[in-house]
Amino acid sequence: MNIKFIFSALLACILLSSCDSSDSNQAIITNPPIEQRPVVLLPITSADIPNLNLLYVGLSADEAVSVASQQKHIYRVVSIDGKGLAVTEDYVNGRVNATIVKNRVVSISVEILNL
Repeated sequence: MNIKFIFSALLACILLSSCDSSDSNQAIITNPPIEQRPVVLLPITSADIPNLNLLYVGLSADEAVSVASQQKHIYRVVSIDGKGLAVTEDYVNGRVNATIVKNRVVSISVEILNL
């Protein structure tokens, strides 16, 4: 099984289990404001993944789309509130795949070409 997939799934489970469903305004993850987040330039490499996590995880769904546009990243949402979305099976090097829970990005995976 793909290690990135396992890591993303594990992280999502941990984050979901720590959420308090009684407070819908509670942020899932506390991250720096958007203007203090790292800039990750294309092409994206595996070394950029920690910075991409800092960049996207914790943002609202709309903020993540805006950041992806500003950063010129190829971005798509693959799951919302535990429901997988219909996505293409093509491979795009550097594409950011986001998992959204309660309108927040809780995890990402990045398609990286390993040569």
